[in-house]
Amino acid sequence: MSARILLVMLTLICSFTHAQTQAESADAAVLSYQGALELVLETSADLATAQLDLNSARAELARLEADPLALRVPLLQAEQALLSAEQSLRSAQLQAESSAADAFEAALQANDAVRLAELQLDIDQTQADATQIRFEAGAATNLDVERAQNALESAQRSLETARQERELAYDSLRSLLGLSTAPQLQDDAPTTEVPSLESVLERQAENSLVVQAQQAVTLAQAQLAAVDNDFSARSSVEAARAALQTAQTRLSETRRSVDLSVRQTFNQVLVAERQLQSTRAELQTAEEDLAAQQVRFEAGSISPLELRQSELALLRSQNAVRQAEDLLRQSLRAAELSVLGAGGSP
Repeated sequence: MSARILLVMLTLICSFTHAQTQAESADAAVLSYQGALELVLETSADLATAQLDLNSARAELARLEADPLALRVPLLQAEQALLSAEQSLRSAQLQAESSAADAFEAALQANDAVRLAELQLDIDQTQADATQIRFEAGAATNLDVERAQNALESAQRSLETARQERELAYDSLRSLLGLSTAPQLQDDAPTTEVPSLESVLERQAENSLVVQAQQAVTLAQAQLAAVDNDFSARSSVEAARAALQTAQTRLSETRRSVDLSVRQTFNQVLVAERQLQSTRAELQTAEEDLAAQQVRFEAGSISPLELRQSELALLRSQNAVRQAEDLLRQSLRAAELSVLGAGGSP
């Protein structure tokens, strides 16, 4: 077993032990959104590996800096390796936090789906009971009873499915965070602010792909400077110049590709923002409708069932708003990963 593999295993064991202690404490309390993000940083194997890589890069740079015979190019390569390791660590952290946020939001949405299914079942049960009473009084047909019963059975199946999906969502969150039991979730996902496209595009220099391409140019310049003298063969100088030109071309292509990728992911943010605005308007309408139905119910002009149906419509609108808010947060996270080059090549 290599020393690197052994270090990774020891780091993961230590991280898991520490995370398990935190997890046991979290099991006994309500888990917040921020708490989920903090826990995942203790359990991410990719993050532990990236931290080891960073430590190795720091040690290698320190070794070269302490060597009075170290050449300029190897020293530059070590500096670039350290920067790359720092970016990889940041990327691993962002990806781990994004996974935890996705799982946390999915679990809350699963809670909403169960509540919605429970209310629908309650309404369909009331409708089925009322239809049976009307049938016995001669005011409904066998077909009416059958339809009401079918709707009730469908609602029962929907509730069972929603509960199963909620269990799966909680299991996924629990597994990701290293929790021994499914936690209680605090509904405290943060509000979001959408930045301007200009401010996002200004950060493209932070993109890992752009940085790597820029590093290649810098390294090629250093290598050309090392051979561009009267003591080097002409072919070596020409090869170094060609390598520099190639690196510069790749840098330009990378910048264009990253710019396109960032713009595309930001467009998804704008789409999600418009969807959220639409669902909030629909929620306001549902709230007004329920208030009106409440007045009618108190005046005796509508039945309790009609009031419950308005409550169901409101709950659906509230769920739609949550889903739109989650989608906006997910789009913003994807945009951040795209800006930093943490989601792969554009």
